[in-house]
Amino acid sequence: MNKTITTLALSLLMLTTAGLSAGEQDSGFRFLATGDLPYSPDQDVRYRRLLKQSESEDFLFLMHVGDFKAQSAPCSDDEFRRIRDLFQAYPKPVVYTPGDNEWTDCDGVGVDPVERLDTLRDLFFRDPKTLRLDQMNVQPQSLDPKHSTYVENYRFSKSGVLFIVAHVVGSGNNYRADHPPSMKEFKSRNAANLAFMKESFAEAIAADAPGVAVVIHANPDFEKGNSEGFKGYRCNLWRHKRQGRFNCVIRSRFSGFGFTCSSSPIPQARNGPKPFVNARWNQFFTYRPFENSLNSIHAVIDHTT
Repeated sequence: MNKTITTLALSLLMLTTAGLSAGEQDSGFRFLATGDLPYSPDQDVRYRRLLKQSESEDFLFLMHVGDFKAQSAPCSDDEFRRIRDLFQAYPKPVVYTPGDNEWTDCDGVGVDPVERLDTLRDLFFRDPKTLRLDQMNVQPQSLDPKHSTYVENYRFSKSGVLFIVAHVVGSGNNYRADHPPSMKEFKSRNAANLAFMKESFAEAIAADAPGVAVVIHANPDFEKGNSEGFKGYRCNLWRHKRQGRFNCVIRSRFSGFGFTCSSSPIPQARNGPKPFVNARWNQFFTYRPFENSLNSIHAVIDHTT
């Protein structure tokens, strides 16, 4: 993936339907969010050291938002298993969503992307015990027979906050108009993503959740809104905004970990999002770098403060 625009790490959407009952107001929690690494042998050593250090912290889970290898690195089973084994050995659940370097961009090294995607699903998601997702009481989309393929889409709730993990990747989300196999894959996965988002937001609204965290890999072109591969996803998010379902979209980019908030629909935000000034969110979600030299943040969610 071209890293001029750094990967979108996390989209947080604050529902305006906040107002939990006393029984739902669980304590806050912390987690470690990482992504776009390791890209080199040196980063691999330091990433493993970081994960070992994090084991003694009270993080509820590890998050990796995709691109666990460099674009030019082999898209081999051995490469996949090396990271799978690293995640499997981590003593806490691992919330992982694939990046484009894992499969979409594998045609650049002479490998079929769709075949690599099938392998990713088998190695990381087919068995929920692999990433300890069974300990998170996740709801995978694959339980729905119509979407049984999409084992990588799942949601879970912590302290009332609903996390939606959706498979949206860089490199245009595999939208390649001149390549029929890619378009077939894109259309099917995109339809599954939109159905899962709709269902998940309906659940959050019905539960009167204080917040929703949408976890994806890609930057879905919020700034310009030109990419066809992200059009459905953007429209899905902004539909909830126009209906007053949440206050703002907050994006975390791993270059500087900057959070921004846009209160305008995408067509009116071409000059970039407005500065984030929502004090309520500052209380609800806070973060700081966990390791300055690696793409990692220590995040805290606490809606009770």
